[in-house]
Amino acid sequence: MDRRQLEVLNQVDSPGKTAFAFRLSGRYVGPLVTPLGVIAPTERSLSVLGIDIFVLDNDQMIGVWAVADYLGLLIQAAAVISASSK
Repeated sequence: MDRRQLEVLNQVDSPGKTAFAFRLSGRYVGPLVTPLGVIAPTERSLSVLGIDIFVLDNDQMIGVWAVADYLGLLIQAAAVISASSK
């Protein structure tokens, strides 16, 4: 993505864990590697929501869980068609 912007929507801290909800936005100018395969660039502006949970031990990251809205991203990239847009 070109012109990337990262917006932290929320942060939650607890003993041994920190979580971030975020939005990553930018212009889609290069190949996009997805679970469905590689998608050619479209030059469109895209935005994806995600959540990362970091597991910490003595202020060192020892694990991470990451989830992103791939379906929403694929719809924006015109790689799949939403049933609601038919």
